[in-house]
Amino acid sequence: MITRNKPLFVLISVILIIFATAFGGVYLIHTYESLRLTINFSDAKGLYKNSPVEYEGIQIGSVIDIETDLRSNIPVLIKIDSEHSEHVRKNALFVISSNISTATPPGILMGYCRDVDPQAFPKLPSGSVVDGEDSELVFMVKTRVGCFHQTTESFSKALENLKRSVDGVLNSPKAQQLYQDIENFFIELNKKMQERIEDFIEEKGPEIRKKIEELIKELEKMGHDEEAEKWKKFLKDELQKEV
Repeated sequence: MITRNKPLFVLISVILIIFATAFGGVYLIHTYESLRLTINFSDAKGLYKNSPVEYEGIQIGSVIDIETDLRSNIPVLIKIDSEHSEHVRKNALFVISSNISTATPPGILMGYCRDVDPQAFPKLPSGSVVDGEDSELVFMVKTRVGCFHQTTESFSKALENLKRSVDGVLNSPKAQQLYQDIENFFIELNKKMQERIEDFIEEKGPEIRKKIEELIKELEKMGHDEEAEKWKKFLKDELQKEV
């Protein structure tokens, strides 16, 4: 029969629990650390320290600093809370918006292109610098319709990588045919996606352009010339060429 020294057994058990708790705490801290990111906007008007950063109706962080020196880009430093850091991926989009629900607007909305899977991208590392969207309308189109040009670029890169990976065996007729079939698939898929956005713009473009033109007139009437100029630029650069 085996006998145990009870005080020694209890002491060892307590030590094991302490170590497990300590290492478990370290693991959690490492896994769920907060993120600090810098987002460049052309204009950060209305933002302030502690302005919310929101994703899908939930506040996931806040603004901690805004550089206000005269530059073409205004860096806005944000902190993403540790429990939400997993949601921030390298393909994240950011825009300054009044359409937030968690605090006094404006704030920063985060979102993703509708036609890509955020989880297919790595987490955005702390300290990263990204460019924000200057137009809330562009942000809305990308998150609700899709980032078609970004997807086209992804297809091109995929084809380049594919060709590079089979470069050494392309002298085989079978390999050449397989590569051609795969390339044709990507080209056809890209074409279908372009048709999708063209159909959407053809259907909705004239209507939204008219509304933007009316908005510009209203802003000019109210004396908001700077804001009117931004919409004129958007109409010319982003929409006029497509409609």
